[in-house]
Amino acid sequence: MSWLDLSENVMSKKVLDSFAPGIHKLDGMRLAKCLVTGDGLEQLCHEISKRQKPMNLLFLGENDIGLIGVNHVSSCVYNIRQLFFKDCNLTITCLQALIAAILNMNHSMVYLDLSKNKFGDEGAIAVAPCLEKVEKLNVSECDITLVGAEALHKANRKLNRQIWGLPDILQATEASSVKRPHEVAQQPKKLCAIS
Repeated sequence: MSWLDLSENVMSKKVLDSFAPGIHKLDGMRLAKCLVTGDGLEQLCHEISKRQKPMNLLFLGENDIGLIGVNHVSSCVYNIRQLFFKDCNLTITCLQALIAAILNMNHSMVYLDLSKNKFGDEGAIAVAPCLEKVEKLNVSECDITLVGAEALHKANRKLNRQIWGLPDILQATEASSVKRPHEVAQQPKKLCAIS
């Protein structure tokens, strides 16, 4: 067996602990909408950290795992190639723990999905240094404005990573610099000096 999809099942700590020893045989595990708690990830992440080769995919989307869960995942993030935290209510504090672990890796992660977490520009700015270690990043629907997008684009200039979910800076800048007819009409008129 290479993949295990347990999505939309209630996965208590006890149930997850029973699956943990078998994680060495899996290439990927999907736990979407499983009511997984932070404590429930402790043993699973401990087993992932002991793997001989990295796990290809761990999908934890749509679980409110909190800082405890992020800390557990951070302890084994170096052994996960694709990590999905879609819609997990990640706060800036959660992101900081994850970012520190990613920056300590001695290799790159293939894909990091942070979509649908409302961390906004502060989170985007915090995540920007991770592009050194993350080849593909998804920040769709994270309430990122031009400020956060600019920070990520700036960090990505030399790296050329794939980033999904950012407002297009050039289009947004051009749109904001084009004056609408009513804005032009409201501008003060210049007086001409006649000599």
